[in-house]
Amino acid sequence: MEASFLKEDIMKNAPALIASALLLALAAPRAGGVPINVAHLQGVASANSHYAGQSAALAIDDDDATYWVAPDHGTANDPNWLIIDLGGSFMVDAIDLDWQRPDGNYAGYTTVYSLFHGSSGSDWQLIGDGTFIDEDPARISAHYAFDTGQSMRYVKYEVNGGSHWSGIAEIRVWADDDSPPGPLPEPSTLALLATGLLGLSVLVHRRGRARR
Repeated sequence: MEASFLKEDIMKNAPALIASALLLALAAPRAGGVPINVAHLQGVASANSHYAGQSAALAIDDDDATYWVAPDHGTANDPNWLIIDLGGSFMVDAIDLDWQRPDGNYAGYTTVYSLFHGSSGSDWQLIGDGTFIDEDPARISAHYAFDTGQSMRYVKYEVNGGSHWSGIAEIRVWADDDSPPGPLPEPSTLALLATGLLGLSVLVHRRGRARR
């Protein structure tokens, strides 16, 4: 008699238990993307001007010891600029600017800049602006974060004033890589999980009958 009750109980609850197994599998953590510097890995940089041997490409080579440098500081009406084409749209988490040039030769010289993003190369939207100060540890880098990610293909660094020449050591654009999430569990794994849940149901059923 008990076996008949158990069989009936298992058949009745099997669909719900299998559905629970699937929900548990879907809720389990799955591998996602990790931040990568897409400016360095995917980008192409160009600039309106540069010194010989200090081209725009050096601003995305992931090396703080190399620099893009233009021969003047630029003005609001005639800025110097560097544009990075990421080769496609990315959801960007943050952008780091590293201006540092710790050679001790121009302490106190300034570089006034603005940073923009866009999707077409002409629809620029301001991210932020500021002033770098040579040899000042607190003013030789800047970090701009996007709380929910910002879609963009282009990044524009513009120098529009200051007492220094235009330049930047490195622009790092951080986005999640394109790695897909981890695969769902195999059917056999789901079946095993469902079997375990069925076994637990049987155990609970037996203990409930034993107390009666």
